[in-house]
Amino acid sequence: MRYTFLRDNFYSEMMATIANADGIIAGPADDGRVACVSQHDVTQAAANIIADIACDNHHYDNQTYTLTGSQSLSFIEIAAVLTEITGKPHCYHNETVEEAFASRKAEYPDTPDWQIEAWVSTYTAIAKGELATVSDDLSQLLGRAPISFEDVVKAQYAK
Repeated sequence: MRYTFLRDNFYSEMMATIANADGIIAGPADDGRVACVSQHDVTQAAANIIADIACDNHHYDNQTYTLTGSQSLSFIEIAAVLTEITGKPHCYHNETVEEAFASRKAEYPDTPDWQIEAWVSTYTAIAKGELATVSDDLSQLLGRAPISFEDVVKAQYAK
């Protein structure tokens, strides 16, 4: 059996909307970084692989690709991009893990604990550096540089 695995980092489109209504991004990510990736690029990469398979080629057989953007950003940098493009002030508040659990439980009281754990673990994974590495796999699959976080935010807020 042949396989091709695509391991996506967090999506830039989600990161563009992660701040609350007051422009605050809150979570226990410390000064960790994330190499977020555009959903459009991931879709195009998958389409390129499927087209290759449909032509009975096997260029991507038995491969695992890590799909990231071309830059690794901290939440302070993400907030700065959001501020610049939207014109609305954004900032990052580094919560403790306990604060993160409490704030999410207060804001979403009917959410199961396992889901809150998943939300908080997103930030702790970033704090640990688990999502910081930039891979060139996506640019190889696309034949071009990935869409930047800034361009994703511009497109998102142009709507």
